Amino acid sequence: MVRRYNRNRIISDTEDSSNDDVQRNDDDARLSERLNKCSGERQWKTPTATRNFEPRVIHYIDLNNGVQEASGLSRNSCPTSIFEYFFNQELVEMIVKKSSKYRRKQGFTKVPYNITVADMYSAIAIIIYMSIVNLPTISMYWDTKPMYNFQFTRKIMSRDKFLRILRFLHFYDEDNDKINRKNIDATCKIRPVIDMLLSRFQSAYRPGRNIVVNESVMLWKNRLPFDECAPNERATFGLKTFILTECETGYVYNLKLYSGQLLRKLNFEPLGASGSIVLHLTKHLLQQGRTLFLNNDHSSPALYEILHKNRTNVCGIVRLKRKEMPYYGIIAKDINRLEKGQMLVRYNKIVALCLWKDKKLVSTLTTVHTPCMVLSTNIDQITGQYRKKPNVVLDCNIYMSGANPIHQILQRHLSINKSMKCHISIFVMCSCSNVAAVSGLVCLTSTAVSSANVSILLLVDVGML
Repeated sequence: MVRRYNRNRIISDTEDSSNDDVQRNDDDARLSERLNKCSGERQWKTPTATRNFEPRVIHYIDLNNGVQEASGLSRNSCPTSIFEYFFNQELVEMIVKKSSKYRRKQGFTKVPYNITVADMYSAIAIIIYMSIVNLPTISMYWDTKPMYNFQFTRKIMSRDKFLRILRFLHFYDEDNDKINRKNIDATCKIRPVIDMLLSRFQSAYRPGRNIVVNESVMLWKNRLPFDECAPNERATFGLKTFILTECETGYVYNLKLYSGQLLRKLNFEPLGASGSIVLHLTKHLLQQGRTLFLNNDHSSPALYEILHKNRTNVCGIVRLKRKEMPYYGIIAKDINRLEKGQMLVRYNKIVALCLWKDKKLVSTLTTVHTPCMVLSTNIDQITGQYRKKPNVVLDCNIYMSGANPIHQILQRHLSINKSMKCHISIFVMCSCSNVAAVSGLVCLTSTAVSSANVSILLLVDVGML
């Protein structure tokens, strides 16, 4: 049996004289003409001895960075007052009100089940203490054995009362969501607390010149409609959080929880969801000459061009198969010729691409640097001399580690994570107590906070009790 193929009709570019009178606008231009115009604007060039990439660096003009005077915080403020600024009375009263309503709805109306504002603050202090002293189960914190004899927790609150608070912890009103079902998303149970905390974070402190957008995955093994699989992360399955932090201090200025509905709302056509979330997180920090560092999950030439038009410098790691990158088939021969320690550069009017061969190929995009090899602090074990690295790679290594303190803290509370609901786990691990504690310590010290700095974190615990 012979297979038959349908022949496609080819329309000629030549037209009759009767159609010559028709005027064509820009939208009616030929596809080849539009492609040539677009490729001319983003044409990737090779640097020579006389011609190289000249970055259009935007100068930093925001002089109102650091701790804001309107917040009333300063170096002389005690840790308790700083933490209570973020986790204020209004927020705690809202949590107590919603939790009490949820408790009565479940049928627990007796006096022993009542929750007060003081009880909630004590429970938060115990939660922060649990981030310092990690034990396999919650009951071990109230164990009387000599090995686990923690008088600190037993003195503050009984174990049964702490577990009752976690059991009835609630942050939103289900009756209002039944009326507005169209506006419900997967994170509605924790959204009121996150919104109130973010408003306090953004009003207390303003980041400096260098900021970074990164993502973290918190381990969660139960069923969840918006969980994420990240094979390269330590927690393969869990809750993904997009975080905007200051590079030098690790201060959290903005964050968003991953949910399918959120990414569909922010999925702008030219950038996609990964680039749109960056614009959403940085919308209050544009037009001021900051330098934004991104990882390969968000970087793309189109995003860099949009941020540069919004007067923001960008630098970060990129994947070679992103849209509008140099065609890999053209530069593949040059990449294969690279030896260890060598660099390959391509650039256009705004962005420069730097490919550096180390143990594996490292590809970076920048609008700030003229890519060149500089001495690093690493010493080659064979030659005994300082190794040379591209200046783009060195800056990425220095400034992209700004979110590391938050990532380390978000991995805590594994025992609580196994014994609570999803929205309560988010409240405990990332959105409230730990992030608020670190943010308060940044306002107190104005320096980077390490997860190993236990003595400062203890000040928050002791001061709250």
